[in-house]
Amino acid sequence: MYKYFIEAIGVAVIVTAKLLTEANPVVMGLVYFAAFTITKCISTVFLTPFGPLSTYILVRGNTQDIIYNLIAQFTGAVSAILLFKPISSFLE
Repeated sequence: MYKYFIEAIGVAVIVTAKLLTEANPVVMGLVYFAAFTITKCISTVFLTPFGPLSTYILVRGNTQDIIYNLIAQFTGAVSAILLFKPISSFLE
């Protein structure tokens, strides 16, 4: 379960960076690089829903693992969106 928590945190960091910087390509590249580098030994490092889905379609991976990855990514994205408003109002 630890790897799914890391997956959720990584997605939350990426979504928050995207919202705060209005998808600045330089910042997004650095954030993706940092997230992949930090989580590569702990998690499956998909950090996007396309990873688990393509694993399921091409390799027929473990269905339970794929569902947990998607739930973790959805949870991370929703938590970042819910935290965006207080963070953006604090920065103004």
